[in-house]
Amino acid sequence: MQHVEFEGARLTIYVGVLDVLGSKRPRWSHIFDVAREEGMAGVSAFQGIQGLGRSGQIQYSHFADIVTNLPIKIEIVDRRERIEAFLAIVARYVGDAPMTVEPVRYFATLEHEFRPLDDEPQDGTVLS
Repeated sequence: MQHVEFEGARLTIYVGVLDVLGSKRPRWSHIFDVAREEGMAGVSAFQGIQGLGRSGQIQYSHFADIVTNLPIKIEIVDRRERIEAFLAIVARYVGDAPMTVEPVRYFATLEHEFRPLDDEPQDGTVLS
Protein backbone atom coordinates (compact mmCIF):
# COMPACT_ATOMS: atom_id res chain seq x y z
CA MET A 1 0.00 0.00 0.00
CA GLN A 2 1.07 3.55 -0.64
CA HIS A 3 0.21 6.72 1.30
CA VAL A 4 -0.21 9.89 -0.76
CA GLU A 5 -0.59 13.51 0.32
CA PHE A 6 -0.93 16.70 -1.73
CA GLU A 7 -2.38 20.19 -1.58
CA GLY A 8 -5.56 20.38 -3.59
CA ALA A 9 -9.03 21.88 -3.81
CA ARG A 10 -12.60 20.81 -3.19
CA LEU A 11 -15.33 21.90 -5.60
CA THR A 12 -18.79 21.76 -4.04
CA ILE A 13 -21.88 22.07 -6.25
CA TYR A 14 -25.38 22.41 -4.80
CA VAL A 15 -28.37 21.23 -6.86
CA GLY A 16 -31.86 19.97 -6.16
CA VAL A 17 -32.78 16.30 -6.44
CA LEU A 18 -35.47 17.25 -9.01
CA ASP A 19 -33.11 19.37 -11.17
CA VAL A 20 -32.80 17.72 -14.57
CA LEU A 21 -31.04 18.36 -17.83
CA GLY A 22 -32.88 18.45 -21.16
CA SER A 23 -32.78 14.65 -21.34
CA LYS A 24 -34.66 14.40 -18.00
CA ARG A 25 -31.52 12.95 -16.45
CA PRO A 26 -30.84 14.19 -12.91
CA ARG A 27 -28.32 17.04 -13.01
CA TRP A 28 -26.40 15.65 -10.01
CA SER A 29 -25.99 12.26 -11.68
CA HIS A 30 -24.66 13.78 -14.89
CA ILE A 31 -22.17 16.01 -13.03
CA PHE A 32 -21.00 12.97 -11.04
CA ASP A 33 -20.44 10.94 -14.22
CA VAL A 34 -18.57 13.78 -15.96
CA ALA A 35 -16.24 14.07 -12.95
CA ARG A 36 -15.63 10.32 -13.04
CA GLU A 37 -14.97 10.39 -16.79
CA GLU A 38 -12.49 13.25 -16.31
CA GLY A 39 -10.61 11.13 -13.76
CA MET A 40 -11.06 13.44 -10.79
CA ALA A 41 -9.37 12.14 -7.61
CA GLY A 42 -12.60 11.92 -5.60
CA VAL A 43 -16.31 12.50 -6.20
CA SER A 44 -19.21 12.12 -3.75
CA ALA A 45 -22.89 13.09 -3.86
CA PHE A 46 -24.91 13.61 -0.67
CA GLN A 47 -28.67 14.06 -0.33
CA GLY A 48 -29.82 16.49 2.32
CA ILE A 49 -32.88 16.13 4.51
CA GLN A 50 -33.62 19.85 4.57
CA GLY A 51 -32.49 22.85 2.56
CA LEU A 52 -33.00 26.58 2.05
CA GLY A 53 -31.90 28.23 -1.18
CA ARG A 54 -32.30 31.41 -3.17
CA SER A 55 -36.03 30.83 -3.54
CA GLY A 56 -36.42 31.32 0.21
CA GLN A 57 -38.55 28.18 0.43
CA ILE A 58 -37.57 25.51 2.92
CA GLN A 59 -37.39 22.07 1.33
CA TYR A 60 -37.60 19.18 3.75
CA SER A 61 -38.24 15.48 3.83
CA HIS A 62 -41.43 13.93 5.16
CA PHE A 63 -42.18 10.24 5.10
CA ALA A 64 -45.33 10.81 3.02
CA ASP A 65 -43.80 13.63 0.94
CA ILE A 66 -41.70 11.95 -1.75
CA VAL A 67 -41.63 14.72 -4.40
CA THR A 68 -39.78 17.48 -2.54
CA ASN A 69 -36.79 19.10 -4.25
CA LEU A 70 -34.30 18.16 -1.53
CA PRO A 71 -30.72 19.43 -1.79
CA ILE A 72 -27.93 17.37 -3.33
CA LYS A 73 -24.33 18.34 -2.55
CA ILE A 74 -21.67 17.12 -4.97
CA GLU A 75 -18.08 17.28 -3.72
CA ILE A 76 -15.16 16.84 -6.11
CA VAL A 77 -11.58 16.75 -4.82
CA ASP A 78 -8.38 16.94 -6.83
CA ARG A 79 -5.36 19.18 -7.42
CA ARG A 80 -6.29 22.86 -7.69
CA GLU A 81 -5.25 23.02 -11.38
CA ARG A 82 -7.49 20.06 -12.22
CA ILE A 83 -10.42 21.58 -10.31
CA GLU A 84 -9.95 24.88 -12.18
CA ALA A 85 -9.86 23.03 -15.53
CA PHE A 86 -12.92 20.98 -14.52
CA LEU A 87 -14.92 24.15 -13.80
CA ALA A 88 -14.77 25.01 -17.51
CA ILE A 89 -15.98 21.51 -18.46
CA VAL A 90 -18.80 21.27 -15.93
CA ALA A 91 -20.08 24.85 -16.44
CA ARG A 92 -22.48 23.75 -19.20
CA TYR A 93 -24.18 21.26 -16.86
CA VAL A 94 -24.35 23.29 -13.66
CA GLY A 95 -26.73 26.03 -14.81
CA ASP A 96 -27.36 28.53 -12.01
CA ALA A 97 -26.42 26.10 -9.23
CA PRO A 98 -24.20 27.66 -6.55
CA MET A 99 -20.62 26.38 -6.34
CA THR A 100 -17.71 26.85 -3.95
CA VAL A 101 -14.00 26.00 -4.22
CA GLU A 102 -11.94 25.59 -1.05
CA PRO A 103 -8.32 24.54 -0.51
CA VAL A 104 -7.86 21.07 0.97
CA ARG A 105 -5.01 18.84 2.01
CA TYR A 106 -5.59 15.49 0.34
CA PHE A 107 -4.57 12.24 2.03
CA ALA A 108 -5.13 8.78 0.62
CA THR A 109 -3.97 5.24 1.20
CA LEU A 110 -3.87 3.49 -2.14
CA GLU A 111 -3.77 -0.21 -2.87
CA HIS A 112 -2.17 0.56 -6.25
CA GLU A 113 0.79 2.75 -7.20
CA PHE A 114 0.05 6.49 -7.38
CA ARG A 115 0.94 7.86 -10.82
CA PRO A 116 0.06 11.47 -11.60
CA LEU A 117 -1.11 12.05 -15.16
CA ASP A 118 1.68 13.09 -17.54
CA ASP A 119 0.38 16.66 -17.85
CA GLU A 120 0.15 17.15 -14.08
CA PRO A 121 2.91 18.46 -11.83
CA GLN A 122 4.51 15.67 -9.82
CA ASP A 123 3.84 17.26 -6.43
CA GLY A 124 2.26 14.19 -4.82
CA THR A 125 4.27 13.25 -1.75
CA VAL A 126 4.68 9.58 -0.95
CA LEU A 127 4.69 9.13 2.80
CA SER A 128 5.80 5.47 2.93
